[in-house]
Amino acid sequence: MTSTFKTLPENLILQLKRFKVTPSMNIVKRFDSVNITPEIEVPTELNDRHYKLVSAIVHSGLSMHAGHYRSFGLDLEQKSGRQWLCYDDDIVKPRSTEYVQEKLKKSSYILFYQKQVRTTRHTSLQRWNRESVSKCQRFVERIGLGQQRRSSSCLSSAETK
Repeated sequence: MTSTFKTLPENLILQLKRFKVTPSMNIVKRFDSVNITPEIEVPTELNDRHYKLVSAIVHSGLSMHAGHYRSFGLDLEQKSGRQWLCYDDDIVKPRSTEYVQEKLKKSSYILFYQKQVRTTRHTSLQRWNRESVSKCQRFVERIGLGQQRRSSSCLSSAETK
């Protein structure tokens, strides 16, 4: 039996359960490797069911009580939409797609996908909706992570490629 959705949101937000409660009632972080796909298709009766990963929040640290959150997002100023930026407090640094994919495997916490516009059934995915991604970036700025100054260090030198 296959389930489908009647309607789909413009933005799909997925939270991965990176923390679990042990039988002794301790909360531990899970480091399972997860294959995060850059594009997904959600079963629906509609044609508009393709989503593209546009942003992600990762958690670095050993526990729920210690660590640091960073965000990766596609650079809206790049017309190709393929340049990722790492937002680490008030530091913003470009990162390669390969680097982002590697970080998402073991430390992704929240994934932001955006519905893609297709002109016909058989054409490739089109550009994402810049307005929705812009709203997400304004939210990040509003919660204090968004002084968008570019810097030479987003992560510690041990984590850089």
